[in-house]
Amino acid sequence: MESLKFSQECPLTVECEAKFAQHHETSGIKATWLLNGKEVNEERWKSTEDFNGSAIYYLMLPCDISNFGNLTCRVSIERDQNGVSDAEKTVQILFPVAPIINMTKGVTVNISSTASLHCSAQGYPAPNISWTLHGEQLESLPKKIEVTYSQDETSTWSKIEFKNVVGSDNGTYLCRATNKAGMESKPVPLFVQTKPEVEVDFALGVGNGSIYLNWTLNNGNLPIRSYHIKYMKEGENNWQYSRVAPNVSATSLVIKNLEPGVNYSIQIEAENLMGRSHPNRYDEVVATLTAEAEYIPVVDIKGSTSNSFTLGWSAPPEQIRHLIGHYISSYKDVEGGQEMTAKVPAVDGSPVHLFTNLKPATMYLFKVKACHRYTGHCGNFSDPVKDKTIEGKPSPPRNVKMRCDGNGNRYFVTVTWEAPAQSNGQVIHFAVCLENVVSFFPCIYVCMYIFHFR
Repeated sequence: MESLKFSQECPLTVECEAKFAQHHETSGIKATWLLNGKEVNEERWKSTEDFNGSAIYYLMLPCDISNFGNLTCRVSIERDQNGVSDAEKTVQILFPVAPIINMTKGVTVNISSTASLHCSAQGYPAPNISWTLHGEQLESLPKKIEVTYSQDETSTWSKIEFKNVVGSDNGTYLCRATNKAGMESKPVPLFVQTKPEVEVDFALGVGNGSIYLNWTLNNGNLPIRSYHIKYMKEGENNWQYSRVAPNVSATSLVIKNLEPGVNYSIQIEAENLMGRSHPNRYDEVVATLTAEAEYIPVVDIKGSTSNSFTLGWSAPPEQIRHLIGHYISSYKDVEGGQEMTAKVPAVDGSPVHLFTNLKPATMYLFKVKACHRYTGHCGNFSDPVKDKTIEGKPSPPRNVKMRCDGNGNRYFVTVTWEAPAQSNGQVIHFAVCLENVVSFFPCIYVCMYIFHFR
């Protein structure tokens, strides 16, 4: 056996060179590869170059830790009378391998209990593992958390142990494995189940005896079982429960059936399997309105083309303008078309909307209603207005025909046609012109134009 060497690139190429004392038939020579004493049977990894008196055997191996160890190239020669003679060489296979995190384990626990997070990685050299939360690296803290590591030649294991979890321990931790060949990181979650936390973000009087409120929720990593919403009239000391409880997936509610024009305090609590949150009281009193926040727009048409209308309508009264969230506009071809609607966002000033893709010379009917920003309730439609789109260009005449006749030196052309499939208005007249009329009969060319005026 002359030499045995391998490349430092992936995939790994191992080269085994054998020289023979005399020429031998290729069929009598066999090369066997052994990795850690076990034969490598993947023929697709093997190749051979034969020369007079020598041969080079190649083996390609994936750059994987499973291919670490002692690799042996054994070359055997069959002899007719003397059996088999062989020679071999062995080399140790080691090469840099980027880390692969092959195991992570998060956990869901109740507050004040113990918890463990796990992470392991393979690579060569054995990776270093570090832990971070919100970008900050974690280290052991006495009586709170302990971070441990263990390592062999190609693997590293790490664990974080929490002695007594608190709400701030909740989060997604990042396990990061690094060595000189690369880096990999994976998330490891710790879910701490606690009582929920809820806070009223906004409350506003939105109608005659009604208040809208919305809130932000931390559900404590458990489904919300119920909300408890209370109100208290200014000057009194007794809380009253809202008669309508919100859906557990909701984050807003309209409290109804309150007294109009009265100040109220608002309080909310949320409940999950761990218990009920601390009560959260909105820091301002909220006044109900003395009338419903509704108005009926007055609509008029600002302009039109052959396929569009610009519609405008009156702005809401100043005192309820902030409560109007959008408008619903309805339009319909009065000759029997389907009624269509469009949602138009509320804007400052007088609202307008452009309706496009309409039919020319067609009468349309429009009406608009205003909808509440917080309750979603829409008022009554406006009185309808109607107008006709401008006439458009007609389609070409149909079934145009020409007949030529002659009488001596005089020739006659008769042209007939049918009306356009789409007139798009009233056709006033047709224009027919003859071009390229010459002295012989067959060469008459007819061109036709259509004109119409409103």
